[in-house]
Amino acid sequence: MKKYFFCACFLVFSSYVSFAQSSPIGGDAQVKVIKVKKKKEKKVKAVKERNGTYLYNANDLVFSLILGRGQFASPISAPRTNTGNVSNQAPNTNILSGNSNSFVNMAGVEARYFLNSKIGLRLSAGIIFNNTPSQESIDGISDQQIPEISVVNDDERLDINIIPGVEYHFGVKSKRLSPYLGLSTPFIYGKHSNFNPDPDGDVFGTRHATVFGIGGQIFSGIDYYFNDDIYIGIQINVAGSTYTRVEKSAGEGVDLSRADSVQANFLTQPVFKIGFRL
Repeated sequence: MKKYFFCACFLVFSSYVSFAQSSPIGGDAQVKVIKVKKKKEKKVKAVKERNGTYLYNANDLVFSLILGRGQFASPISAPRTNTGNVSNQAPNTNILSGNSNSFVNMAGVEARYFLNSKIGLRLSAGIIFNNTPSQESIDGISDQQIPEISVVNDDERLDINIIPGVEYHFGVKSKRLSPYLGLSTPFIYGKHSNFNPDPDGDVFGTRHATVFGIGGQIFSGIDYYFNDDIYIGIQINVAGSTYTRVEKSAGEGVDLSRADSVQANFLTQPVFKIGFRL
């Protein structure tokens, strides 16, 4: 009886081993499945860790308000009269300046689009427009104590800066910080027009003064995110150079007065940013 019992146990054990070796979820096949799962888990974990060091991803769109030093041309003035002396205003002495350095000074807005986690394209811009309509003078009557009303000149001023650029972000351990280095090309334009409407005023028409500038800059900065969407940042121009040209006209058909120069700058125009990511 014992002999038959041991034979039966042996047959059951042999059948189990044979089934385990042929089954896709047992034996070597099961070991292979476990190894593949572990590899996938390691791969996913590595991707998460690598992406965690960069705050931006491809197709991210970020908008910012820029506060601090602007990049407008300093105000220029049109000639005072059609017939007077036209000053040769040199750009390197009075045109380019640091502008206001107050953190409550709105210097423009900026948009950034990221090609990947490291490289982003950017465009910042600012526009200032002022216009004062003209008003002719009104003669007074002295014996009736009616005062004279002075003329109001037609005065118009336009200032524009457009700055395209590209930035490269570095990976760091922090999940909130993103330091970067970049290049930009500022385009600067300013114009001032003035006209005296009185009959004895500007007989040669409107007087103009314009300034145009173009340059190249190396900048550096860092972004800090409070959460996934809201951030603040600081930035400074490490080095740069700008070419500017000023032209003045005392009226229509009058020769232009021209002056141009090149300006170099280092560690200038710090700005503070407040922005959000879409």
